[in-house]
Amino acid sequence: MYTALFHSVWLISTQFEIIASTVSWYLPAGVRFAAFMLLPLRSWPMLLFSEKLTHFVLFHPGGILDNTAFLSGSLGWYLVHLLLSPALLCTSVYIFRRCFKAPYISNINSTLATLGVGLIISVVLGAVFIGRRAIELQTDITVFFPLLFDFSLGDFVGLIVLCPLLFVLYDREHLHRVNTTLYWIIGAWLFLLLLSSYAYSHGTNISYQVKYLAVFPALFLSYRYAVTGSALSCLLVGVTAFVVAIQSDLSPLEHQFYIIALCVSCLILGASVNHAEQMGGERLMGPVFKKVTHFIGRPHNDDEFVELEVYAGGMVAVEAELVFELGKEVTPGSIDTKGPLKHLINAVYAGVEIASSPVIDLNSYGPTAIISDFGVNQGMVVGAPIEQWDSVIENIQTSVFINNEHIKSAPSNNVLRGPMAAVAYLIDQAAARNITLPKGCMICSGAITGVHDTVAGASATVSFEGIGNINMKLIPVTP
Repeated sequence: MYTALFHSVWLISTQFEIIASTVSWYLPAGVRFAAFMLLPLRSWPMLLFSEKLTHFVLFHPGGILDNTAFLSGSLGWYLVHLLLSPALLCTSVYIFRRCFKAPYISNINSTLATLGVGLIISVVLGAVFIGRRAIELQTDITVFFPLLFDFSLGDFVGLIVLCPLLFVLYDREHLHRVNTTLYWIIGAWLFLLLLSSYAYSHGTNISYQVKYLAVFPALFLSYRYAVTGSALSCLLVGVTAFVVAIQSDLSPLEHQFYIIALCVSCLILGASVNHAEQMGGERLMGPVFKKVTHFIGRPHNDDEFVELEVYAGGMVAVEAELVFELGKEVTPGSIDTKGPLKHLINAVYAGVEIASSPVIDLNSYGPTAIISDFGVNQGMVVGAPIEQWDSVIENIQTSVFINNEHIKSAPSNNVLRGPMAAVAYLIDQAAARNITLPKGCMICSGAITGVHDTVAGASATVSFEGIGNINMKLIPVTP
C-alpha cells in the first residue's frame, strides 16, 4: 500500500510539473516522511524493500519511467538509492522518534522540531541525490547549489503540505473536533478555487485575490480546530498555490515560499491552541517552600544582599514580581473571581522569584516539565510593601540588573492580564481541587519584565522605582 501510494503520488506530481509555471513539488517526500515517522520500526525493512524494488523496476536503465537526466545504472546511482539515502533517512527519523511522539504537531516544541528535522532531511537527501549527479557530470559548484536549493525547497513543500494531515489521520486523537462548520468552510474554500478557475477560463484572473483571501480560512481553521484544522489548512494551502500557479506567471519560488510561510503559521497556531486546551489554563502554579522564602519587608541598602542557592551548571533565572498577601482565608467556591478581589488583599510587596533547575534546558521541554519541577521555584524574596498599591503600581518602573548590567525595565503592572490575574487564577484552581487558601498566603504575580537567564555565581538587583531595591547573590550548589 505504501509503495503504491508513494509511486502514484510521484507519477501524478511529475505530471503536474510539466505544466508551465506551476509549483514544483516533490510530493512523495511527504508520503515517505510520514510513513517512517508513523509506522513501527519493525516495518521499516519491508518499507525500504518494497519502495526500492518498485523504484528499480520503474527507473532502472530502460525502465518505463527512466529518464536520461537521472543517470540511472551507474555505481553512484545504486550506491545512493540502496545505501546512502535509506541510511540517512532512517538514522534521522530514528533519532527524532526517540525524543518525540506522534502526532508530532500537537504542541509548539514538537511542531518546530518536526519542521526542523523535515527541512534537514530535505537538504541532506538533496545533497546526496543532486551531489551524485553533480559528481558524475562534473557540475560546477555555482550550478550545484541552486539545484540543491530548488530540490530541497520542493522536497520540504511536499512534506509540509501532506505530512500534517497524514499525522492526524493516523493518530485519530484529534478527529473528534470535526463538525459541520468545518465541512462548510472547506467547501467554501474549494468553491472559491473553482470560481477562480472558471473566471480564468473566461478571461478574468482573480488568482492574486484568491491566494491571499485563503489566509483567512487557513488561520481560522487552525485556531478553531487546532491540530486537525492546521493539517487541513496545509493541504488546502498547497492546492490553492497549485491552482493559482496555473493562472499566473510568477516563479515557482513565489508559490513555494507562500506555502511554507502560511503552513508554518497554521501549524504553530494549531499546536499552541491544542497545547493550551490540553493544559486547561494560561498559567502554572506551584508551591514556594519555606526554606527558600526570604521575607525582608523593606528595601535593601546598597551594601546589603540576600544569598540564594541555585544549581551550578543548571537553569537559573531572575524574575521581578509583585507579591500579594491574602488578608483572609479563601475557602473553595466562596469567591467569584469575575468580581472585585481587592478586598482579599492585605498587602502587596515588591518581590523577586529565583528559578533554578539541575536541567539546564528544562524550559525547552514545555510547561509539563516545568510543572513537574514545582514551577522551578528556587526562591521568593519579599521586599518593601507598596502603599496604595492599586493606584500606584502602574506608575512604578521595575528594572532588573544582572552583574550590574541593566537587562530590562517595565511598569510594575506589566504582567499577563494584569496584576490581579494570578490571584484570580490561583483561587479558581484551588477551588477546583478543594484547597483552602489560608490567611497570609503569599501569591507571586508572574514576571513583570520577563524571565532573565543567568548563571550560578552571578549577582542581581531588582529595582522598584520609589519603593527600593532587592539585592541578591546567587550561590552555586550541586544537585
